[in-house]
Amino acid sequence: MVVVLLARDYGKDGGSTEASTTGSWSAAGTAAGVETSCGEPNRAGAKRRQEMLRDGVEPPVSSRPAHLRHPTDRCQPRRSPMSRSHALDRRSGRVRTESLFTRLHGRFSIEACGGWGYLESRFRRRPAPFLPNASLPLGDAGMPDLGRNPHSCGVRAVSRPVKWVVSRVVSYAALIVLGFVAGETAAAVTQETGESTDPRATARFESEIRPLLIEHCVACHSGPDADGGLDLTSRDGLMAGGESGPAAVAGNPDASRLIAAVEHRDLAMPPDERLSDRAISSLRDWIEQGLAWPDTARLERQRGDAAPTDEDRNHWAFRPIASPPLPMITDGDWARDDLDLFVRAAQERVGLTPAPVADRLTLLRRVTEDLIGLPPTIEQIDAFLSDESDQAYEHHVDRLLASRGFGERWADLWFDWVRFAESDGYKADSFRPTAWRYRDHVVDSLANDLPFDRFVLEQLAGDLLEPSAPERIAATGYLRLGIYEYNQRDARSQWTAMLEDITETTADALLGLGVGCARCHDHKYDPISQEDYYRLQACFAGIDPIDDASVATDVERAEYEAKLAEWNDRTRATRERLAELEREVRASALREAIEKFPPNVVACFDRPEAERSSLDRQLIALAMRQIDEELSKIDFGKRLTTELQESWKALKQELALAERDRPAPLPTTLAVREWDEVLERWPVADDPQRQVAPGIPRVLVATDRRYEFGSDEPRRVALARWIVSNENPLTARVIVNRVWLALMGRGLVDSPTDFGRMTRTPAMPELLDFLADRWRREGWSLKRLVRQIVTSATYRQASVRADEEACLSLDPDRNYVWRAERRRLDAGQIRDAMLAASGELTSRRGGPSSELDAPVRSVYLQVMRNRREPLLDAFDFPDRIRSCGSRNVTTSPLQALLLMNHPWTLARATTMSRQVRSAAGYREEAAVDLAFRSSFGRSPTADETEAGLAFLRQQSDAAVAAGRSIEAARDDAWIDLCHGLLNSNEFLFLD
Repeated sequence: MVVVLLARDYGKDGGSTEASTTGSWSAAGTAAGVETSCGEPNRAGAKRRQEMLRDGVEPPVSSRPAHLRHPTDRCQPRRSPMSRSHALDRRSGRVRTESLFTRLHGRFSIEACGGWGYLESRFRRRPAPFLPNASLPLGDAGMPDLGRNPHSCGVRAVSRPVKWVVSRVVSYAALIVLGFVAGETAAAVTQETGESTDPRATARFESEIRPLLIEHCVACHSGPDADGGLDLTSRDGLMAGGESGPAAVAGNPDASRLIAAVEHRDLAMPPDERLSDRAISSLRDWIEQGLAWPDTARLERQRGDAAPTDEDRNHWAFRPIASPPLPMITDGDWARDDLDLFVRAAQERVGLTPAPVADRLTLLRRVTEDLIGLPPTIEQIDAFLSDESDQAYEHHVDRLLASRGFGERWADLWFDWVRFAESDGYKADSFRPTAWRYRDHVVDSLANDLPFDRFVLEQLAGDLLEPSAPERIAATGYLRLGIYEYNQRDARSQWTAMLEDITETTADALLGLGVGCARCHDHKYDPISQEDYYRLQACFAGIDPIDDASVATDVERAEYEAKLAEWNDRTRATRERLAELEREVRASALREAIEKFPPNVVACFDRPEAERSSLDRQLIALAMRQIDEELSKIDFGKRLTTELQESWKALKQELALAERDRPAPLPTTLAVREWDEVLERWPVADDPQRQVAPGIPRVLVATDRRYEFGSDEPRRVALARWIVSNENPLTARVIVNRVWLALMGRGLVDSPTDFGRMTRTPAMPELLDFLADRWRREGWSLKRLVRQIVTSATYRQASVRADEEACLSLDPDRNYVWRAERRRLDAGQIRDAMLAASGELTSRRGGPSSELDAPVRSVYLQVMRNRREPLLDAFDFPDRIRSCGSRNVTTSPLQALLLMNHPWTLARATTMSRQVRSAAGYREEAAVDLAFRSSFGRSPTADETEAGLAFLRQQSDAAVAAGRSIEAARDDAWIDLCHGLLNSNEFLFLD
């Protein structure tokens, strides 16, 4: 364990300058230094992704968060300067040391930042108190050496950094020139190969060219019997051409036979009907830009609504969930749960053995963080250690499961899956003041162990199951979590985008299928047709979003309505006179607002009520959300004639006085309701000639079963019931895999969100089916599933074993769980653990969201999509724009810098130092012990205690010698000690 300490360089004026120092109390320091080359800065990247999504363009791989990338996307880590001092061993999950880190004798890599002159404010060169022969920061070939004075660096030694920066600028200028030349060369290569790296070209091919070729060309021009010998299913076939020669010339559409054919100049293709001018223009642009063909896959004819083949249904995830028999193992005494039999049998097949059991305190901290997202309290530690029964661990697990903390921790995971946030996204990112009610509903449901099948029913259709129940209404907030552009005039496109978002999030979160590819054409890899996509979308076509759904009880509602009726009677005359004065100007303002919308939306308003379709009414309702907001901001009095304004002002004043007696509004939340009339059949991609009924992907239904829902129950109810039925092979597998991933650090399936063909068959498919089948049969209890896993022998293994290399040679991918995974706490857990260690974490539960400084659990913090908290953002808090099956775990210098320098973490260290000293009666050895127990859940070793006390003495003595008072010097030393503990690997990671 290495503790990072904050040393202070006390100058001649008696002031202190903080700087980072480390103590080599045992092994490695915080892993910092690998950053990917695939991410934009979080704020700019999120904004850019939203703009692209709004414009209908799929974000490029380079700007997508890792959890949104396809498994085939290539994202190689780029090594930062810090990676020379720390790196994360991807095989073992542990920190390995190398290069500069070795020269620093195992110290924390943030010292490397001392080589960057512009970070001088916190990093001064001085002796490291725990390493008497070392001086930090050291020079390094890859970073500027800021002088050799062991007590002074930074702005007082800037000449060398300036030279270093100038030399780097010259180097980068040369690289830019080379990059330009290389770019021109790459462009030429792209025209030859079609392997475009431009994400816009890729997106355009997928959205415009691929569907066009599939719909109009591939039916006749594919396979060995292609008409005229022309095969248009690949770029090579297009370039090779047929009997008449090459069909296209990259960069020259006028010389391309394909363009001549579609323009009906010599040939006439398609023969029956000429393509639209827009389609021809797209083909011309595509050829002129080099015939970008983003992958090597061949185009296939649309499967249309044809029945899936046996091969399609035989994919491992689409088969019915099996009930596998328990395997026989030679080491039967090791197993504590039936799931252990499957793990041990798999290990025996390849010659592996399980790791030893983790020590009690390690296991206590691991299971407490996993179940409630908090470290164990000192009281919990003492109770656990004093319980000498064989069931001490199980007793502790049961206490955790019974706490509200379980609901808070697991709700946070659910919120990642369903992209819960409290803002609209897009540029305005407007706040949603009542979204917290959905958050509290989910926390309560999971804390009370609402069966997961019932939980899903309420999320998708709670308003239809019990229309007057506040809890059911709040649950439908799930359908209101997508991004929304409040001033988007194109209501038709906005409504389409909202339905697409709900459809794809539901498939991601509950089915583990990325169906978005089937929006424009049949899925390239999975047997999901375009018809399948719109069948699923049709299930949500009847929703009516509402912002003020009442969550009051029947008694509260009756009392309110009685008081409101009385108030209405008293003010009716005033309100009617005011409405009469405003009638004409309101009508004029309403018409002005309507005219701002596109013609297709204006036409919906202009149609007589009796002639309006259900879609017309939906678009009008969506447009009225904007219109009502705009009208509420108009001062109608200013639009009245002068003689009427005095009357209007008097009536407004009279009504304002009456408002004081108006009953307080009932509590409301974001929710949905169902329209009375909805299209029975839903158009596929707005094509009225292709219509489908609400239903599910055909490949997920047995051949003798219906895949379209009837009219005997509401479509959302039908979908929800199918999702949690035994006929659905996916949902139980998907959720079990995610629970396993959350508890074990690695899933049984590689991708938590893609159970399609691009994800390999699980290494232990029998275990996955055993857990999924047992979970369904035993009532979908999340707590029961979690308990079975955390009480197993598999979960209790240690994370370190002496024969690791031998095990890796037998199982290099670590498929067979032969040790526990070492895991970093997520962003919210880190913040909550700091509050717990400092004694500040409050027991406040629920209610409106709080800002970062509030001492509440992170699940209760305000989540804004575009105004993100840097401290949480640095530790991979998801953007909550798309479903996130599992969070990224990145390592970067920014993380270390924020932990060391963020005012919030410094404040926690200050409070912690006061708390542990006070609780220990200001006895220093007892306070050091308490600081360790608060941070790590264990007492320090004798060496650690001695080192901590020595550090306190050295820091205090240096401060006093510089003129600080003894009391102030002691306070500073304790803050530094606690700050170091909160920055250490042992605090940030679970073993």
